[in-house]
Amino acid sequence: MKIHRLAGLRSLLVTLVFILLLGSLPTASYAQEVVVLTDADLVKKAQAAYTSLDFFNAAMYFQAYIQRNPLPMRTNAVHASEVKEALNYSIRAVRAALLCRTQSTSNCGVDSQGLLVSKGFGLTGPLVKVEQPPKVNPLPADTPSSSSSSGNNNSASAATSAPLAVVLFDGSPNTNRRKVNANFCSGFDTECDFGNCPVNYKLVFGPYCRESDYPYIEPGLYRVTISGSGPVTAGATDYGTSFQLYGFGKYTMNLPGSYTFCWPGRQQGGYGFETIVQAGSTSSVVSGIRIEYLGKC
Repeated sequence: MKIHRLAGLRSLLVTLVFILLLGSLPTASYAQEVVVLTDADLVKKAQAAYTSLDFFNAAMYFQAYIQRNPLPMRTNAVHASEVKEALNYSIRAVRAALLCRTQSTSNCGVDSQGLLVSKGFGLTGPLVKVEQPPKVNPLPADTPSSSSSSGNNNSASAATSAPLAVVLFDGSPNTNRRKVNANFCSGFDTECDFGNCPVNYKLVFGPYCRESDYPYIEPGLYRVTISGSGPVTAGATDYGTSFQLYGFGKYTMNLPGSYTFCWPGRQQGGYGFETIVQAGSTSSVVSGIRIEYLGKC
């Protein structure tokens, strides 16, 4: 019951923000604002209002962005959390300002650091940081530098049908180690510290991504780009369902290279999808991995 009351209060506050906003705008000015904004434009306007302490407009644009349910909100947990925290901050600021305005105007203002101060009514603290949405790249044809492939071949022909790519992870696998410093899925693992393995040892495996545990993961087409040097065998699998190292496709390539695969969603007994990179020589090294969500497949 408490949860429902909080949700109802939040909806009411957002509605009040919109009513107050519309009531404060001249008719001509409002008419000029009736345009279709892109996702990036909505966040840009929200940020501009937010950092200027214009919480009426900030709440309007953040709420509009959330209601549109864009891909970055569905696939990037950090971005989604930032936006929701900023919306909640804006709503609390509006509520505090209304209380100050109606009950004790002299006790409400902005301090020297630009923080909203509402003595006895609610809000004191720094603004929540909000970044632009994760970069969305036009999707070029995916042409993995592969001399041979086997298994489920989800390569260039499948990738070119998806219009956008959302970056979920881009960095050294060492910055996202399983049981050490994992922040994307369950983290990557290795049999030889990501380089100079015996042939066929796993330079990289993991990070066991599954939609049931990680809200930024969903079924669909993924592209994996591997930075490094040397020959490798690479692909993806859910070993718990296929009992194969390359259940979603297998590629032999010289790094750097990339490949795509289709994740159907977690099946019964599945661990989640993992990338696999096996050394083709003792000098092969993986220095970076980029995982992108390309859309439905």
